[in-house]
Amino acid sequence: MSLGESTATGLGYVRLYPGDLALVSLAAAVVYYLVTVLEPGSAIRLLAAFPLVAFLPGYALVSVLFPTRERRREGEGPTAGIDGIERLALAVALSLVIVPVVALGLAVTVWGLAPGPAAAVLAGLTIALAQLGVARRLLVPEGDRFSAAAAMPSVAADDPVVTASTAVLVVSILAVGVAFAGAFGPASSAATFTELGMYTEDDDGELVAGALPDETFPAESIPVVYAIDNQEGTEVEYTLVVQEQRVEGDTVVDRTELESVPVTVADGEREAVPLDVTPAAENDTVRIAGLLYADEPPSTPTMDDADERVHFWVNVTGGDGDDLLEIEGEDEGDETDVLDLLEDDDDTDVDDEDGADGEDADGAGAVDGVGADGEDGADGVGADGEDGADGVGTDVEDDADEDGGIVDDIIDSIFGDDDEE
Repeated sequence: MSLGESTATGLGYVRLYPGDLALVSLAAAVVYYLVTVLEPGSAIRLLAAFPLVAFLPGYALVSVLFPTRERRREGEGPTAGIDGIERLALAVALSLVIVPVVALGLAVTVWGLAPGPAAAVLAGLTIALAQLGVARRLLVPEGDRFSAAAAMPSVAADDPVVTASTAVLVVSILAVGVAFAGAFGPASSAATFTELGMYTEDDDGELVAGALPDETFPAESIPVVYAIDNQEGTEVEYTLVVQEQRVEGDTVVDRTELESVPVTVADGEREAVPLDVTPAAENDTVRIAGLLYADEPPSTPTMDDADERVHFWVNVTGGDGDDLLEIEGEDEGDETDVLDLLEDDDDTDVDDEDGADGEDADGAGAVDGVGADGEDGADGVGADGEDGADGVGTDVEDDADEDGGIVDDIIDSIFGDDDEE
């Protein structure tokens, strides 16, 4: 007997469960399932997303805020409850508030604004609010409790004002549903993407953007790191083509493929591809383009047909070696000047200054011993050129070579003064 009473009591609680909130919870779960299994962009998926975006979360929140029915007494206005039209209108309005808040919250999480996470959050929030609404209603006395079945007559009342309000509400719900469904559809397709970046490495091994050189020499390689970010929802086998392009105006007049690298990137991962790019041009400004293809690249890859593209400009200079020849010429000139200066010190300047073994000495006839005497006194005290060139009885050739012209001048001056005295 007690078992029967317990069963009847349990079934009684089931019968008390509000049918509208049970339908809202079930609809949220079904919509989540359809959004996750159907292909992105399909019409069925958009139609399924419409109630979850434009109505269900707001209706569940309204059930929490207004658990009572509309009550009218003679001579009194409405109390805390709202009628069916107001409940539906407020459900749409609150959905317009809930959905953007959820979207902003997801945008800063690791899941992002993807269709799966968005549907999961909206469905879970709707079901949670619906259960809270059930608890709120069951706490209200049965006579004051809101009932969707009891509210239907007021919605369908034969009143021109109510009829017009209902029509406006239906049109508004449809318009909002179409707008949000359209936004929900493109958002799901935009959530899948591939991104290509171009960087260099600093001394710490960190990737730095915007630091590529704008000038290089022929056959000199440029280290470039291409980063591929895969958010396509599945693993993708990419092909990265690095191409040198010579551009005149807006037209590419010549192309040279420098690299072609297959790269497999898992979903949600980022792959760095370091390459040493060596321009083929000499004495020209060229564009180095990185072209990424999710499928097999065409026979002639271009900037227009690539799935993703990046590029930088570089001026290749110094191909004819003129600068090197000029530097060598300058070095040779410097070497020649130094040698000339050294030769002048040994021969011309010293000979002109002291006449020890140059033209002046020869002109005087005193250095090489050709008829020189003390009267001429070119170097000494009347000795001949061989013995008395510098007054010490040494040969002028040996003395000049061993001591240099300055020493000869000093000695000649001393002995010359003695001769005059």
